[in-house]
Amino acid sequence: MLLMGFSKADITPPVGMPLDGHPFRTKTSIGVNDPLFVRSYVFDDGEKEVALSVLDILSIDKEFFKEVSRIVYDTVGIRSENLFIAATHTHSGPIGFFPEWKFVFKKYPDLELKVGEEYSEEDDYVIAFRKAVIWKTVGSIIEAHSNKKEVLFGSGIGIEHDVGKNRRDPNGPMDPQVGVLRFDGREGNFLSTIINFSCHPTVLGRKNLLISADYPAFTLR
Repeated sequence: MLLMGFSKADITPPVGMPLDGHPFRTKTSIGVNDPLFVRSYVFDDGEKEVALSVLDILSIDKEFFKEVSRIVYDTVGIRSENLFIAATHTHSGPIGFFPEWKFVFKKYPDLELKVGEEYSEEDDYVIAFRKAVIWKTVGSIIEAHSNKKEVLFGSGIGIEHDVGKNRRDPNGPMDPQVGVLRFDGREGNFLSTIINFSCHPTVLGRKNLLISADYPAFTLR
């Protein structure tokens, strides 16, 4: 028997926050194309609990993982080795989730920011949002842990050759596999799907100034 809990929380940044993923994009966001989320799962087979969180941001750094794992262990007892946190790697998400984000303001002094004019103020602005995302991630895991229910699940692999490509060598290798996990309730009602596909979320290029989770958001819909 497998128990599974699921929860998601909105982590869309305020309009005006710089976007990450394109080093030459020197203007702030001007609107929201689609909201960003953290989606969390907790799995329990009666012997071990495992949590998975996936966020619509560029990347997950060690400090982010350490802080989330510490609070999760203190609250629901899931150990760090049983916690997995991943990013969808959207290039239209907020700054603050890449090891070099602190240098962006200094590297581009003419960056059009809406909050303050000094680097330290912008730094605080990003840190405050980053902390909020940490707590929303923790909260989604706690909520998923609290609503666990018995599920039926299945897996499969599909093939998609036309969406992705090897951008360095058009004739080079690529991974066309689409891995799918599906979870249903005991009554047969659909609950959730986890999808794995190796394709860069850069459909919206560096000229885009709208906050977006890029193609993964529309794939999930």
